[in-house]
Amino acid sequence: AALAQQAIDLIRSKGITAVQDAWATQDELDIYEALANDGTLTLGAGSERSVFGDFYAGNGRIEIAIAGAGAHGRVTGGGTAWLGGTIATNFVSPFTPAPEDQFEVLDATSLMGSVSSVEGGLFPVYDRAGGRVTLAATDPFPGCTAVFGGGAGTTEWSSPSNWESGEVPTGDDTACIPEGRTVDFYGPWAGSSVVNA
Repeated sequence: AALAQQAIDLIRSKGITAVQDAWATQDELDIYEALANDGTLTLGAGSERSVFGDFYAGNGRIEIAIAGAGAHGRVTGGGTAWLGGTIATNFVSPFTPAPEDQFEVLDATSLMGSVSSVEGGLFPVYDRAGGRVTLAATDPFPGCTAVFGGGAGTTEWSSPSNWESGEVPTGDDTACIPEGRTVDFYGPWAGSSVVNA
């Protein structure tokens, strides 16, 4: 499909399409295989990228314009989204998000890992069971320095991939476990630990 204001540099190799750089505004692009983001994928307000295979965020960057609730770029996938890289957001004037606003930016069948960084003042919220990444205007875990997300697909406290930061919390952290999550905390631990949920 022809896209308005779009430039795409795609490299195909062994059934995977790699994005070097792409941008589009208010249109759709369907990719019928896995997609690896090795560059910058820019999504205008209201644009959507559909990937009918796995999505590999790698060290790439996804830039998303947000013009209001439901008027923002997003990626949908028919496979697993392997998270990483950066999501950068910018608000299209005159829109300013309300504290309760949330923007679903990725919808896949399952999630692995976590986004490395988010730019633009929003906070990532992971729905691992539903395969969705939402950006929230208000930090859903205020005061937490470590949030258990289950990115490793297990319930083990000691797995770095289960923590949104990619690191197991230490005694200096305030660890938060979202409501409804189960975490297995076991092993030879010196001292004591307090877990507030």
